Parts: sequence; structure tokens; C-alpha cells
Amino acid sequence: NRTLQSVIFPKTLKKIGERAFMDCCGLKGNLMLPSTITDIGDEAFKNCRSLTGDLVLPPNITHISSGAFENCLGFTKLTLPPSVTVIGSGAFQGCNGFTGNLMLPSSVISIEFYAFSGCSSFTGDLVIPSNVTSIGDLAFYGCKGFRGKLDIPSGVISIGKSAFEGCKDLSPI
Repeated sequence: NRTLQSVIFPKTLKKIGERAFMDCCGLKGNLMLPSTITDIGDEAFKNCRSLTGDLVLPPNITHISSGAFENCLGFTKLTLPPSVTVIGSGAFQGCNGFTGNLMLPSSVISIEFYAFSGCSSFTGDLVIPSNVTSIGDLAFYGCKGFRGKLDIPSGVISIGKSAFEGCKDLSPI
């Protein structure tokens, strides 16, 4: 849908369903999500390539669904709330506009496959929070912008295949 250019969400909204705005290529500008949202469905904003600015997720989100923001190329900064425990498969895959450091909250326990694959403009160290137990296949594949240290805590029991492939400028601590 190229004709839908903006959305104003009600301040009482709690859920955005699966694929609600998928392929809405006409959506432009900042995505202003109300603080009342607790659930963003799978692929809810997938391929909304013209959304720009900071992506600030609401404070009560615990699970970022699969492909929720996949291929949203225009976002420049990502802010995850301290409530997030799971970053779903492909949640931010292909969001190559994100810049600066990726700050994962200490509440995160699982980073699923392809979660940040292709997010090539993040920079700095990649610090995996101490509560993380699993990092999925290709989770950070192609994140070539990271420069510095890769810190994987002792609680991680599973790292998937090619999880950090293409992160050529990271060095283990």
C-alpha cells in the first residue's frame, strides 16, 4: 500500500496485529507508538521502508515478534525498553539504517535467529546482556559496522550457526 502515508494511533491502543502495516511503503516519518502498547504482532511493520528517525519501543513490550520491523530501512536509532525478554526471529533483519551502539537491555534472555541480521550500520562494542542464554542462527549476520569487543556472558548455553558471521571487526574479550 503506497497511499497510506501516516498513522495516528489512539493513546489507548494495546495491540497491533500480525502484518497490520506490512508493505505499507507509503508510511513516512517517525513511528509514534503509544506507551499503552504491549503487543506488536509478527511482521506488523515489515517492509515499511520510508519510516524514519528513532524507533522507541513502548515500555511494556516483553517480546518483539518475528519480523516486526524487518526491512524498515529508514530508522536511525533503536531504543529497547527494559521489559524486553525475547527478540524474535528477524525482528530487525535488514534495518541497515540503525547507527551508533546497540544497547540490549539486561532483561533480554533470548536473541532468536536473524534478529539483527543485516543491521550493518551499528558501531562500537557488542555486549550481550548477562541474562541471555541463547543466540540464534545468523542473529548478527552481516553486522559489519560493529567495531570493538564482543562480550558473550558465561550464561550463554547456545550460539547458533553463523551467529556473528560477517562481523569482521569484532574481537572476543
